Amino acid sequence: MKNLACTIAASATIALANAGDLTNSLTRDYWTGVRGVEVSDLTTSEAFQGQPTGSDEITSGFKAVSWKDGKTDQRWATHFGEKIYGYLVPATSGPYIFALSNDDAAELFLSSDETPENKRSIVKNRLTSYGKWSKHSAPVQLEAGKPYYVELIHKEMTGNTYSLVGWKTPDGTEVELIPAEVLSSFKGGVPKQ
Repeated sequence: MKNLACTIAASATIALANAGDLTNSLTRDYWTGVRGVEVSDLTTSEAFQGQPTGSDEITSGFKAVSWKDGKTDQRWATHFGEKIYGYLVPATSGPYIFALSNDDAAELFLSSDETPENKRSIVKNRLTSYGKWSKHSAPVQLEAGKPYYVELIHKEMTGNTYSLVGWKTPDGTEVELIPAEVLSSFKGGVPKQ
């Protein structure tokens, strides 16, 4: 009976850890001192295989901002890479189109559900002017209220640095920055449906 009680208690703890409300943020891990300009320069680096240089939460929508002041959008670091990840919970069902605005390289992954293991690359881009959206993803059918794991890998060499993720919603007419209200930090656990 004692083992059964421990199993039930452990299951309840796991369920609570994964049943969070939306945090209106995303988790960001970053690695400094990583040379190169391509996403693969980060993901194949020895540094990326280990612990990040730092980690924080992004609360300004789906865009990278300075880890020093949490506000600066451009020119805040060189020779680094970052992984911004968490959950996207759309308010409306239908086809969504995703786009990037970044300097230097970025790649966006989206899962078919809340698990990182099911992620696939949906759009990548080498460089655009700040706020100018890249080529777009193919339409992706999303269900309202369902959490989807989302991940952006961004690599910066020198000069300007930014990465924004936008979408065109089913009832939208143009690409807009994905707002914080539909995002939830990975560290906050899977949002409730």
